[in-house]
Amino acid sequence: MNSLRYLLVICTMLVIMRCTQNPFGGDKITSGHREIVGSVYLYDGGNAEGVYVWISGFNVGTYTNESGDFTVTLPRESGQGSMGGLSGVYNIYFYLANYYLDSAQVVVRDGEFVYSRANINEDGRLTPPIELERFLRIRTSMEPPHMQAAYTGPIQVSVTLSSTDSVTVILPQSLGGTLGAVLVKRQDSEEVSIYAAVQNLNTRIPILVSRVERTVSMNFNTLTSPLVPGDYMIIPYILIAHERIPKELKESLGSDVEELCPNYLKMPFRREGGYFLVK
Repeated sequence: MNSLRYLLVICTMLVIMRCTQNPFGGDKITSGHREIVGSVYLYDGGNAEGVYVWISGFNVGTYTNESGDFTVTLPRESGQGSMGGLSGVYNIYFYLANYYLDSAQVVVRDGEFVYSRANINEDGRLTPPIELERFLRIRTSMEPPHMQAAYTGPIQVSVTLSSTDSVTVILPQSLGGTLGAVLVKRQDSEEVSIYAAVQNLNTRIPILVSRVERTVSMNFNTLTSPLVPGDYMIIPYILIAHERIPKELKESLGSDVEELCPNYLKMPFRREGGYFLVK
């Protein structure tokens, strides 16, 4: 009788071990996980805040915080368009418009991340950390660098571009290769003003940027849209035709992020300069 009982215990343990094996390989199984975390760094040592992190198949996107950290959370099974949740291997993309696109792989089973598989460790962290390399440097300056609120004279914006590669930059609304328009955002505010060198100019001029610096400029004034006192940042309106970015990734940012409107600011760039003060 004792031998029979011992045999039953052994058989039960074998059944339990078989049922808990992970169908994606390996024997470790975890409880439900819809969230992972990770970090992004920039190869040039810049601030990695604002990198767009997007997972294919789920159309879920987020931006890195001021430390370059991010959290990706999958929708619940009912919001994944598949009974029982999606399963498979998916890419997570890391996007800054003037940096090389990078990606990592994650495994999802029944709508939840599988830890200890692909690029996710047992703690739900994406490893190794992502490091993005810049291919286009964008530096913005203006003259005058500060002004009185009553100033209505000309303001010149100059954008200096250089690349470690050969990059095609698009200048929308450009007249003969000049900078066509800028967006002026008040710091610590959602207030955005738009200025064009020539109104309603429907052009898209491509220019080639290489290691040799190239500067494009435009002049505007604030007569039609005055600026109240405060700290501002000037954002040049440019587009980049360099890498094949997944169509769904760009669409997830918004249908009009490449248009001359406030939503253009959702397009993640890393720029230098462009700050000025209105007294």
